[in-house]
Amino acid sequence: MLHHTWVVDTGYRNPIPTREVYFLQTDDDVTNPRRIGGRVNIALVLSEGPDELIVAEDEQGIDAVTDLVKSTGAGGVMMWELGGDYSCPADVQPDTPCGMGYTLTTRLNAKLGNIGAYSNSLRAGTGGAAPTVTANLSVEMVNYPTATANLWPLQPTVRITNNTGRTLGGGKDTKLSFDIPASTSPLVKDANWQTGAQVGQWQPAAGSTFHRVSTTLDYCQIIPAGKSLDLPIIYFLPITGPVNTSLSIGGTAYAPVTDNLKGLGTATPPAGGCSAGNWDATKIYSPASQPIEQTTVTYNGKVWKAKWETKGSAPGTGADADQEPWKLIGSAG
Repeated sequence: MLHHTWVVDTGYRNPIPTREVYFLQTDDDVTNPRRIGGRVNIALVLSEGPDELIVAEDEQGIDAVTDLVKSTGAGGVMMWELGGDYSCPADVQPDTPCGMGYTLTTRLNAKLGNIGAYSNSLRAGTGGAAPTVTANLSVEMVNYPTATANLWPLQPTVRITNNTGRTLGGGKDTKLSFDIPASTSPLVKDANWQTGAQVGQWQPAAGSTFHRVSTTLDYCQIIPAGKSLDLPIIYFLPITGPVNTSLSIGGTAYAPVTDNLKGLGTATPPAGGCSAGNWDATKIYSPASQPIEQTTVTYNGKVWKAKWETKGSAPGTGADADQEPWKLIGSAG
């Protein structure tokens, strides 16, 4: 059985019952040996004493859970903790007992590995509109820090990988949006530790089921074909996701193929690019009075945006990136 044991301080917890059964409402076959009163037993809670709690799972419980996932179109399952999967020989004897193994995790993979696309049932509670098409791109969180000093708050990278065969982005309306569960707070910061209210990169919208997190890419911020764009993000409690992801380009919202949604056709977004001119040492760049097209330049193979009025200061040559008048947007191509 897949199990875990807790020792509980009975000074502030009620005594644990010697046996309790958790049930899952399901339409499983009535011949299921764990079906009791119209429901299927999915986990046993046992106690060896008043201060010890053992939660156990077996193949039939795993089957009940995976059958429900399939029937509802849910996105998968979560293990709170994998405390002791097992493997048993064909003939269990005192000298050949069950031992550690992969029986239940292998069963989960076999049951759900080829389940196919899932439905939009995950969208219940989202603040975002459902995309109507899929594009060949992926959105994932990667590069979680492992050094003890950097474990909290959580500081991974949101990575957009472009496999569409053409450059994406570069305009003023390329917007990435996704949901994170409301089990964490809507306090989200960017690499400079700025919130949306402080004109940071990420703009969260708080919700009761999901928080919707969005960012609009900078003008001339592109994702070349076959490349990735990394966007640092900071949040404060562990989450699953991101889910309900969309990349909006030219007014059309595209779901990444990694969301694996049912019933969506595949489309290729319009090609993007950057037409910013070369930096000119004789020109005045003033974002307060000029449109962004006139204050965005290319220099040494990179794209830069003026942060305040400047003339004659070459991008990227300042001793301190925070104090120089140019913000690095990314590669020029």
